[in-house]
Amino acid sequence: MKHVLSIMIIFLLAAGVTVCKKDDKDRAITIQGLIGEVMIVAGNTEKPATVGDVLITGDGIRTGADSIADVLYGSEGIIRIQPDSNILLSSLMDPATGDSQLDMPQGKMYVTLSKLKKGDFRVKTPTAVASVRGTSFRITADEKASRLDVVTGAVRINPVQNDTVVTGVEKTVETNQTVELDEKAVKQAVEQKKEITVTEMKAEEVEEIRKEIRDIKPEMLEKLNQEARKEIREKVMAPAPDDSAEREKAEKEKLEKQKKEKERTMAQLREEKLRAQKIEQENLRAQKIEQEKLKQQMLDKENAEKKKKQKENTPGESKNAPPSLQTL
Repeated sequence: MKHVLSIMIIFLLAAGVTVCKKDDKDRAITIQGLIGEVMIVAGNTEKPATVGDVLITGDGIRTGADSIADVLYGSEGIIRIQPDSNILLSSLMDPATGDSQLDMPQGKMYVTLSKLKKGDFRVKTPTAVASVRGTSFRITADEKASRLDVVTGAVRINPVQNDTVVTGVEKTVETNQTVELDEKAVKQAVEQKKEITVTEMKAEEVEEIRKEIRDIKPEMLEKLNQEARKEIREKVMAPAPDDSAEREKAEKEKLEKQKKEKERTMAQLREEKLRAQKIEQENLRAQKIEQEKLKQQMLDKENAEKKKKQKENTPGESKNAPPSLQTL
């Protein structure tokens, strides 16, 4: 009996260790790929990064020119940090909330995450903070402006002013959409309550993002959970479908629409021209009538004056006329 109990205890302990290792693996933030000069900053120290390095809250990553760092976010996603970037891991899988936050004062990063079981994943820049629970996106920033490009899913973006996230102002950016927030746009959104402008990405911009991450190593993808692997392989890394026929059709429709619009505009211009000519003719006719009326009035006046003068010059009976013959 004691022997059986001992075996059960050993089995349970082994199972507990296995679960803990799996949990640690799922929660570990590790460097999985390096190109060029990548440094890990911890406090006041800085050291070259190596594959397998585990990152903790408070660590920073700095990439040099033409340098890239691929970071595995547990088993839930990949973070690719592009050249000339500075990243601070200010919060990683917080035990209480599950939240993670990466501060990026300067640089560019690509992120793919499967749907998180707990908490949000945020990237904060000097002018914006992007929050997700599962999606693929790219974010670029410097001290005065940020740009967010969403490849799949949806990302909530809030402006950042004076290093403070403005929670009362936000916008959701969806698949193949982009948004830019510079200091001016932040001021308009926060102080003037102007809506944040979201636009559609161009096909070449989407393809550019795909090209940036196609060289992620397959062995790195194998360390992700099934949802994250499927997201990257099928929706992100796969070449864009050949939609040339659709584009040609859309272009023809666009040209036809432009042609009709031009014809409609020309017809409107012709109508306006005819209307203007008609108005001008009516004005000329009215002016002519008015001139003839004035001319007639002048003639009438002249005739009246002539008659008056003639009457005045016609001799009448004189008071001093000699007496008639009968009087004599």
